[in-house]
Amino acid sequence: MRKLSFLISLLLLVGLQACQHLEYKHELSALDIQERIAKKFPIEKDLFLAQFMLSNPQVAIANNKIQATIAIDGNYLGDRVIGTLKIDGEPYYKKAEGKIYVRNVQLLELIINHKQVNDKAIANTIEKVIRQNLETIPVYRLNEKDFKKSLVKMMLKSIHTENDKLILTFGA
Repeated sequence: MRKLSFLISLLLLVGLQACQHLEYKHELSALDIQERIAKKFPIEKDLFLAQFMLSNPQVAIANNKIQATIAIDGNYLGDRVIGTLKIDGEPYYKKAEGKIYVRNVQLLELIINHKQVNDKAIANTIEKVIRQNLETIPVYRLNEKDFKKSLVKMMLKSIHTENDKLILTFGA
């Protein structure tokens, strides 16, 4: 009996030690992320004095942030507005869902009718709408059917960028 207990303990110890070295890396390109979030566009908003549509997200990855340039088309106080906005945000892993989101989204640039918009009220309104929508769209979801991914789902070690890619490292 003592030998069996010792053998089981030894096997558990070896198994736990092996799990410590289990690591899984996954790379996402800007195009991978763009394809995932593009499915959620266009985003249409009808505010008190403005109606607009956001479309055609173009994604880039740099400096541990996900960036996007998004087309905007609509009306503000009865006038047509068309242009682009540039945003960035930090990748964030929600382990309970096994999904990567973008948080702390910031409006970097707003160009309407070929002019840089510096009006804080307009920029703040647009930034709020962007945050409400983009921070709820997952940019990546672990595939539950993939055995490796399901094993390490709860243990994200790091998210960083390298050579225009988002690198997700999972493990103990």
